[in-house]
Amino acid sequence: MYGKISVWREEKGWTENKLCDMAGVSHSMFHSWLSRGTMPKLDTLESLCYALDKPLAALLFDVDENKLTGEEIQLLSRWKQLDIRQKKVIMDTIEAFGKTE
Repeated sequence: MYGKISVWREEKGWTENKLCDMAGVSHSMFHSWLSRGTMPKLDTLESLCYALDKPLAALLFDVDENKLTGEEIQLLSRWKQLDIRQKKVIMDTIEAFGKTE
């Protein structure tokens, strides 16, 4: 996971500190995750991906963002703009559709 973040960061020509600033993540917390190999919270990963202009799915599920359809990219882009409550409503709706089959 950190390998992908590092590659994406380097593609932008950013230092780790620049990434932290752009994502609104504490520098010390970021370096602590790296040194301990621990997993940050999902909202933190989302902030890092947002700063790097990468979909969270590409980080979490080993999805090649270059193979996403236009519709999937649009969906992920809009997802990033939602607050926690709105995301829960969407997830509940998706779950409800899955139960009707």
